[in-house]
Amino acid sequence: MCKNCSRKSNQKCEESKKKDCGCCQQTIPSPNPCDILNGCGNNNIQPSCFLNHEITAVDCNAPYRIFNGSISQLNVEPSCCILNDPTYRDLFNTLYNAILNNNLETLLNAITNATTYNTFKALFFGPLAIINPALYSVVVTDPDGHVVIDTTKADANNTFTNYVAGTINTENFNTRVDVMEAQMFPEGTGFETAYTFINNTKTFQSSVSIRLGKWRNSAGTIRITKAIASLPGGPGFGAPAFTFGRPRP
Repeated sequence: MCKNCSRKSNQKCEESKKKDCGCCQQTIPSPNPCDILNGCGNNNIQPSCFLNHEITAVDCNAPYRIFNGSISQLNVEPSCCILNDPTYRDLFNTLYNAILNNNLETLLNAITNATTYNTFKALFFGPLAIINPALYSVVVTDPDGHVVIDTTKADANNTFTNYVAGTINTENFNTRVDVMEAQMFPEGTGFETAYTFINNTKTFQSSVSIRLGKWRNSAGTIRITKAIASLPGGPGFGAPAFTFGRPRP
């Protein structure tokens, strides 16, 4: 049944003739049967918040819902997996606040030369970096996955010339699950946990990406990453029990 509504959950708000905020919001049981994070999900899948709620519903209690206009300037909504997991939620909140407070979409769109590039770059390198480089790494891409900024590369490598040449990082980041997800779907967010080898140490990293702009008409994507666990040795060592890992070069 819908919360605060006598009609069934599959009926639309306009059919119920109710005006209260929770009318068509489904009451999600605890534990949530759709939530893979608590082990209850069937087939290791979890629907996004878009599927957990009626599209026409107005949910006054969800600060990130795009349908109540509370974050319409970002045009994004994090999935339930992001909001339910402490690591992903921390990454999302850190990135969300950085975007909201620094007009990143406009600055990224404005890049046309070395001067405008360096203005954008200054937000991620040096003492005035808006995201703590000791805790997180950041990659910014164009909508097609072409790397604009990569804080895992040297400051000197992040230049307008290298950006145009595609040599800051030659990988197309739209091959990363979280970046691709942020661009492909209306929610504009994505997440992933993967591993890489650093000095022969298998390091697991969690990432969250947020689209900068509207669906299918954005300035690009910004991705935040942090290490969550390390295991000594080479390939073959298993992933920590709390994550789902896959290799990254």
